Amino acid sequence: MNVPGLGEVTREDGCGDYCSQPVEVAALGGRPCRFVLDGYEADPDQEDYHQAIAAFLNSSPAVLEEAEAEVFRYYQDVSRCLSAADEEPLVVGSPAEVWAHVQFGEEVFVSRRDHGERGVYVSLECECDWEPEHGLQLVFKGGGRVSKVGPYDGHLTNADAFGDEALEHVVYRGAEWPEQEAQAAGPKRSSADTPGRQADTKRRASWLGFVTLALLVAFGLVVAIGFAAALATDRSSPFDAVAWSDPARDRDDVRLGMADRLLADRTLIGLTRAQVVAMLGEPAPTGYFRDWDLVYRLGMERSYISIDSEWLVLRLGPDGRVAQARLVRD
Repeated sequence: MNVPGLGEVTREDGCGDYCSQPVEVAALGGRPCRFVLDGYEADPDQEDYHQAIAAFLNSSPAVLEEAEAEVFRYYQDVSRCLSAADEEPLVVGSPAEVWAHVQFGEEVFVSRRDHGERGVYVSLECECDWEPEHGLQLVFKGGGRVSKVGPYDGHLTNADAFGDEALEHVVYRGAEWPEQEAQAAGPKRSSADTPGRQADTKRRASWLGFVTLALLVAFGLVVAIGFAAALATDRSSPFDAVAWSDPARDRDDVRLGMADRLLADRTLIGLTRAQVVAMLGEPAPTGYFRDWDLVYRLGMERSYISIDSEWLVLRLGPDGRVAQARLVRD
């Protein structure tokens, strides 16, 4: 099959996506990238794909410069979360310096969004020095401008990632997002603001504030103790093919510990798809993380309040063997 801008593309074994030969991308400094087209063959409006690919290939490095402030905010949020005991913390002095700490990926994923306006987006997964575990995802709406940056989560917009329509046009959903909303809304005036009731209101607010603070401190201590105990426990467990494949054990989240051990020992790296399937079974169909080659649900996320699921995702390299393996959340 021939695709405008990419030339001849071939079907990827095992996933049905079409892949191109490496094409130089000017926006990435001429880096050769392989394009992966998700859902292209069955799409009734393939011209949308063609336009997104053309826009991306015609972009210059300036398209990244326009997004560097948002990428820099991502770096700052991660840096603030690091412990003071961390050795040699990475220092990035300005937004213009972030790209020196980003390693662009070699595969560009082109797919149509499942929600909202159902446009075609270009997604690029990168490595970054400040967050080696979750990396950096750059998403280009219509291939022409950066519309989403942040840790890799497999989603094309922040609205989809967080299930919040208010984030539809937000490029980076920073840690301060709730505070931004509150500031935008502005202060509200209550009946207690009348001069005759202000003093009494302040006294009650002071007492309630003290009680609230005491309760928060107590709750924080309980959470900290429990979290420390959880960290002190090795949650990984040896791989057991019978337990992994037993649907009756799904609620026990037995796969989570096994996946931890598989990743720690790099057991899956270098295996062919057939070898992975022989070991873990054929992945169940899912709409999540479609730009990965093999996706396995592990169970509910390990958290005091579990909302999302944890997944094991694998990506095959050009040689057909596992090149990347990660745990992600939906």
